[in-house]
Amino acid sequence: MEAKIVLEAIGKCELPINYNYLVQSMIYALLRKNSDFSRFVHDQGFSKGLTRIYKLFTFSQLIGQYQIVQDKIVFLHTIVLQIRSIDQALILQIVNSLLEDKEVELAGQRLVVRDVQVSLVALEESDYQIRMLSPVIARSTDKESGMTTFYRPDEKEFSSRLIRNFQNKYKAYYGVESDSSFSIQPLHSNSFRKVVTKYKNFIMTAWSGDYLISGKPEVLDFLYQVGLGEKNSMGFGMFRIIKKEK
Repeated sequence: MEAKIVLEAIGKCELPINYNYLVQSMIYALLRKNSDFSRFVHDQGFSKGLTRIYKLFTFSQLIGQYQIVQDKIVFLHTIVLQIRSIDQALILQIVNSLLEDKEVELAGQRLVVRDVQVSLVALEESDYQIRMLSPVIARSTDKESGMTTFYRPDEKEFSSRLIRNFQNKYKAYYGVESDSSFSIQPLHSNSFRKVVTKYKNFIMTAWSGDYLISGKPEVLDFLYQVGLGEKNSMGFGMFRIIKKEK
């Protein structure tokens, strides 16, 4: 399920270039109306016996007319944010909070809620061309050295890491192993772009662009709802369909 939220700044909305943490904090604030549910999402999440916990929601980059002023991004008028999750209760809680309060706070700035649209889309095909709404992360961390390696979309390990991440999230939600997989590759040799961003004190290397993704419809639909790759709840891995492959 997805919520598409249209916000309007009172004047201008000025944010740091690396604003993911601020948007994530705003989302958690919207969930706090239901304290038990908020506590589950923030502190527990989904694990089903896994050591890692998954939130299983993702969100887009902010969309709107903006200017870059030194180290700030200044949104001039309306701002669009898309939030998606396989957990419909999470989306409905966010929507209810928005409709009740009619405004939100982002980085200490008041934004008026102009529109909220809820959609429930199910992917039913086996091949799609997709475009990242927030960049995707594929990485590994060496246990001994603690060094993290981020993989490019044209490296074999890129798809391997995304598949492993999908399998973990699938088990975290359903409690069973998935017997299916998927494939992903850049749509063209120059269809992806490196995005380096900072989340709190961590530097993340991610990739935007267009890709071809193939697999069983139920696998692709799961990925559509929860996001591709790592750090989805920090604003990474959300994609939209740009074309169905025949």
